[in-house]
Amino acid sequence: PLAETAVRAGYADQPHLARDVRELTGLPLTGLLGG
Repeated sequence: PLAETAVRAGYADQPHLARDVRELTGLPLTGLLGG
């Protein structure tokens, strides 16, 4: 699950991870992960 991925990566929550992913890659988190 994305929330678990965020916690394992050191984020407090999934939205924070998703924002950073979009800023860095230009892709939504699910797009980056192939979802």
